[in-house]
Amino acid sequence: MQRHIPAVGASAYPAESPRITRLVLVDEPQRLVRDALVAAIDTAPGLSAVDGATADPTVLARVDAAVLAGSLLDTGWHRLLADGTWDDGPSPVVVITDDGPVAPSTPRPGLVVVSRATPLAAVVSRLRTP
Repeated sequence: MQRHIPAVGASAYPAESPRITRLVLVDEPQRLVRDALVAAIDTAPGLSAVDGATADPTVLARVDAAVLAGSLLDTGWHRLLADGTWDDGPSPVVVITDDGPVAPSTPRPGLVVVSRATPLAAVVSRLRTP
């Protein structure tokens, strides 16, 4: 039996593909809802949550997606939605409204509107792709 010897410069072990994890900001004033969203996102493969209430501003600048309470749009987040073409910002931005649609709605690319009655799994599934 012959032993395989890798060619010069080749690795004896196959290269591992880099793990891609989308960083998701969660900004929700109700702690219980925020904690539930963070926990659900953290358990979803390929996603990692950042709690907007405690995160460092340098981390916030690197997020890939966001889940925001509609009530917070008046406190500075409205610039995310001003023209729908914020190319360097997070995508998608999921906005949770008090009286929005139960089934996730996408009024324009990168923006998803849901209600507090939307199943958590439906919200998390919308965060997987831009």
